[in-house]
Amino acid sequence: MQNIFDDQISLEEETEHFTTLFQNKMLHIEYIQSRLSHAGEWYDQEHDEWVLLLQGEATLEIGAQMMHLHAGSYMLIAAHQRHRVLCSSANAQWLAVHMHQPNF
Repeated sequence: MQNIFDDQISLEEETEHFTTLFQNKMLHIEYIQSRLSHAGEWYDQEHDEWVLLLQGEATLEIGAQMMHLHAGSYMLIAAHQRHRVLCSSANAQWLAVHMHQPNF
């Protein structure tokens, strides 16, 4: 047994920190800490991603839409839905589940 909060680091700078919790061919689960007052990088992923904001607040830009999230907010970001974090509180913590398609 492990605890995701054991992997916390103190973010002194504007950044995002990613910790892989589990990974196999179809699933990648990560714990993310973010502290951004400016827009992060754009993502256009080959797979669906389900995200849950565990703590803090954040604003996502998905296509031309702005989504304000607070602790407990979750959503599915479909494959190839261009997105980025516009800003987050200094204590933002996420759980992200990346769902890859099986290769048969």
